[in-house]
Amino acid sequence: MSVVLIPGGLMNIRGYDAAMPGTNGPGMFWLLWGAALGIATYSYHLRRRGGCRYCGQGQHLPTP
Repeated sequence: MSVVLIPGGLMNIRGYDAAMPGTNGPGMFWLLWGAALGIATYSYHLRRRGGCRYCGQGQHLPTP
């Protein structure tokens, strides 16, 4: 979804009309929302991925 929001926000910034700020003004926040969504998705992926099959990094060790 962030791949769609970022270009949409850039289009709203490029086509901004100062005479009518209500039409494109809120759409400019799509750029920030798309970037934040992309960062949040990537950090979720890093938290939820399993351990590496080759080096073992990220695997949870059993507690004694």
